[in-house]
This record gives sequence, C-alpha cells and structure tokens, in this order.
Amino acid sequence: MKNYRNNTEKIDYVITKIAELNSEIAIEDIVASLAFEPEMMVCLNLTDELKDLISTISKEDVRKEIVKFALKASQIGVKAGYIADQVSCVDFYCGLLDKKIKPKEIIEYLYQNDRSIMSVIDSYVKTRFQYKSKIDLEMLDRFTNLKIARYLDFLSNGKTLDSGLRIKKLKIFERNINKSKNDILNGSQLRKENVNYSLGTNMFASSDIGNFKSTQEDSVLLLTHPKNNKFKMLVVADGLGSKPNAGKASRYVCQMMLKWFEKLDKDFYQKHFKNLVEEFNDKLVRVNKRLCEFEDGRSTTFVGAIVGKEKTIIISVGDSRAYISKNGSLTQVSRDDSLVQEYLENGEIKDKNDARFHIHANKITKCLGIKDKDLQFYSNMYVINNDDYDKLLLVSGGITDCLSDNQIMVITSNTPRDKIAQKIVEKAIRDDSYREEEYDPLHFKDTIPAGMTNVTAAVYAKK
Repeated sequence: MKNYRNNTEKIDYVITKIAELNSEIAIEDIVASLAFEPEMMVCLNLTDELKDLISTISKEDVRKEIVKFALKASQIGVKAGYIADQVSCVDFYCGLLDKKIKPKEIIEYLYQNDRSIMSVIDSYVKTRFQYKSKIDLEMLDRFTNLKIARYLDFLSNGKTLDSGLRIKKLKIFERNINKSKNDILNGSQLRKENVNYSLGTNMFASSDIGNFKSTQEDSVLLLTHPKNNKFKMLVVADGLGSKPNAGKASRYVCQMMLKWFEKLDKDFYQKHFKNLVEEFNDKLVRVNKRLCEFEDGRSTTFVGAIVGKEKTIIISVGDSRAYISKNGSLTQVSRDDSLVQEYLENGEIKDKNDARFHIHANKITKCLGIKDKDLQFYSNMYVINNDDYDKLLLVSGGITDCLSDNQIMVITSNTPRDKIAQKIVEKAIRDDSYREEEYDPLHFKDTIPAGMTNVTAAVYAKK
C-alpha cells in the first residue's frame, strides 16, 4: 500500500477513486458515508486497494478534514481563489464561537452535532474535488491564520497552542436552513422520536415514532430548488417495519430524490414538463433497482410530489397517500397498493373508513425494494392542476391507520397552515379509533390503538 504524507492526501485519493468507480453516486454522498456510515461503502464498486485504504480511515479522520477545511475557508477569503459556499464555512465558525466551544472540546462537539458537519460537506466537496482549477488548494492547506490556529492544531495534533489571542465574534445574516434536508443527509432524523420542520412560509412536516415502536422508520423531506424557489418537492417514505433496515430504506430514497431534484435545471419544469414527469418516474425505477441490489431486505413505501407554477406531479408506491384540500373538502389523489384497496374495489368492503379496521389493513401489494421476477416495477402517477387545491398533504400509512379521511379533513380545514402536519400527527398518536359497525372479529378489529406505528405528514399550503 502506498505511503501517504498525511490524512488529507489519503482521504483525497480515496474519495476521488471511489467517485471514478461509482460515477452514479454523488461525491457528497461518498463523503457523507465516510463521515457517518462507512459500512455503507461495501455496497459500492471498490478495488481491494480501496477496501484496504478505507479500513485505515476512521469517521473521526474524515470529520477532522472536513472541519479543518471549513475553518480555513471561513477566514481565507479570496487568497486561495474562489471558495464554494464559503458562507456555510463562516456559519460553522460562528457557531463554534456562539457556543463558546474550546479547541480541546471540538472533537467531542463534532460527534454530538452531525448537522454541523453536514452544513459544510457540500462546500468541502465543491472546493476540493469540483472547482480545483479555481482554487489554490496548496495555499488553502497551508493556511494557519492565528485566529483559528488553536482549533487546527488540536484537530491535527490533539494539542492547543499557547496563545492569548481573543477571537472576535463575526456577525452574519441568519439563513433559511433546511433542517429536513440536513437531517436526511446526516441520518439524525431516524434517531429522533419526534421532528417538526418548516421550509419557507408554505411547506411543513411532522413525524413521530408512535406509541409502540422502538425505532423510527419513516423519513420526510421538504425541498425548494436551489435556483428556483417556485419549484418544490415533498417526500414521505414509510420503511416497512417487518423488514430489516426499514429506516435505511426510507432515508436512502429521500437522499436519492434530494440529489436528483437539486441537480435538475432550474427551468426544467417549465420547458420540459412531459420529460420531468417521465424522469421523476424513471428516477424512482432506478432507486427501486438500487434498493433491490442491497440484498438486505430494505424496502419502503413512497409518496412524492413536485410542485411547479401551474401543475403538480404526484407519484406513489404502497399505502402512503397524497390528498388535496380546497374549500373545506378533502380528496385522496393517490391509490393505495394494498389488499384492502382491492377489497374496496371488488365490493368485499363497503365503506372506506371500515377498511382501516380490516385484519389485512396493513398488507400492501407493492413497495420499493422488493424483487419480483414475474412483475415489472411500476408506480402510480398523477398530474393535477395547482388551481385544484389550496393544500397538498402527503402522509404515511401510520396516519391513515389511525385517522379517518373526515378527521384529516377537519384538521386541515380548521388549523393554521403551519400547524396542520403537527396537529395531524398529534391526533394520530393521541386518540384511539373505534369501529362503529357490528362486531366481526373474523374480518375486522374493533379498535385501532393511537400511534400504533410511526406517523408522518407533510403539507404544502398555498394559503
């Protein structure tokens, strides 16, 4: 194995080679995996040399490199050339100052604040691997501004410099941070029992682990296109709890959709609408294929929406649903891929609300990640006019297990838009449901306990 002068050189080589061998994977995902889940590397195409090298690199090594870069970039300005997304590096540095993090505490801080690492990964990747011709990397790597020397020295050597310098606090404008995106990328969403997100003034989401589950397997994502704020995406993925790695499946789908959506041309929606519909579906087909290739049982339902200026595209797989609301009415847009949906359609179940009490209510007929050699994967696709709704609602199966359409409609119609998702989730984990029809234990349950599984809702509200 080649000897490397330092970790910077070794990590640069590993990331570059992995990217060359796995061109379909974004470099940001490679770096994030090395920093958070290096075990995921086994799923990639790797040479024996790379496998050996990766085994010598710890998560701590990668995180240190990312943070050393961020500290340098926050101070160096134009001296090393163009620094991509430098403002995120300044934010990171200011965060250390705001929290009064001492140099000797920085490594512990990095392990307790995944979001801080994620906030500068994109900048690290663009600077070190995508804009090399614009940046003097040697100058950047040599840079040792005394204001940040204590941090750098401790990250490199585990020691602090004996310096009496006082670091003046920098002032920056607070930016609209997309917490759902950051939590999906760094994996922290699945480690939280409850989350509430907002993005801008019209996108909101809420998720809760429920009252009986020990793990969170739902993932939710809110996105605005980085170069066109009229172009939005919402995703809810419900990992199948009966399968291993369910949470990893739902998170992976959100990660892949995130990378795909943000790389679309800002005018793609307006100029190539038909192509966008096809590409949205094709992306989901590729994600399904990739999930199957993991061969570890990971699988998930999916409902996602892309909102443009005039129309909204919705795709679903499984029993996660899309609803629209207007003038106090609620309409289900998506069709469930489930046994009880088939029972409803052939008349075996007469009432839609009764279907959620059926003993087979949780049996789905299709999802992402399950191989079926006899069937070609396909999704359910819908295109609706934006004028047809005031609010768009995406929910996991845990919500519609616990709440009727009428209960969802009442909350959607009588709750401020920034609290709709939260109120729906709260009611799903608070109130049991009782079947009103005649007792029939052979086919129906008479009670659905509140919060019987993970529950998640995402809302786009025009007004």
